[in-house]
Amino acid sequence: MKNNPPFLEKDFLIFLVSSAEHSCSKQWHKIKDHQFNIMDARFTDEFPMLIYSVNPNTIARDTLYWFELSTARGFTEKGESDYYYKLTERGYKQAIKYRNPIVFFCKEHWQFITTVSLSFIALLVAICKPLLG
Repeated sequence: MKNNPPFLEKDFLIFLVSSAEHSCSKQWHKIKDHQFNIMDARFTDEFPMLIYSVNPNTIARDTLYWFELSTARGFTEKGESDYYYKLTERGYKQAIKYRNPIVFFCKEHWQFITTVSLSFIALLVAICKPLLG
């Protein structure tokens, strides 16, 4: 009995979002309908540890294992058939967070950044005003 390959959550989610963006668009409302076929050779090209043998059933089993782990964590969901999966909004946000953590923080917490920036400007004005006379 073979052990399953270790699940590389960060790399897997980034790969799913990148391939969906390449296929359809960078907009969530189009990505959410994109379906990933577990038999797609791009998975084994990107993640060589998914290749156990030349048997396509084994390759699909390892890829299916990764999708099942991802589904259990709420990042993907079953598609129209057993061989297809779709990215959830949570999975999309997590992939964007992994890919660009600073951009993600700025988009999600813009109110905090605005408040801190305005407070810093007010502090500079308060310090510089007495110095300038």
